[in-house]
Amino acid sequence: MTDGMAQDYIELPKAKPEHGKITLTLKPVVDPGIADSLADFKEGRTYGPFETHEELVRSLHDETAKLRSKRTSRI
Repeated sequence: MTDGMAQDYIELPKAKPEHGKITLTLKPVVDPGIADSLADFKEGRTYGPFETHEELVRSLHDETAKLRSKRTSRI
């Protein structure tokens, strides 16, 4: 994950002056792995949904075959 992506999901507390007081608003922090997953989802890099487990297994095998063919074609 790049530093730019981290900034999209991890925010520092916000300070806001109100009626002579300072109010801090905390934002939830998202784990970097989850942030990467959310970014992939937004970019459309997902598979499924699958109706059956056979469809899931077929998809896994197809994607693995694509990766293997790319790897061997570089040599």
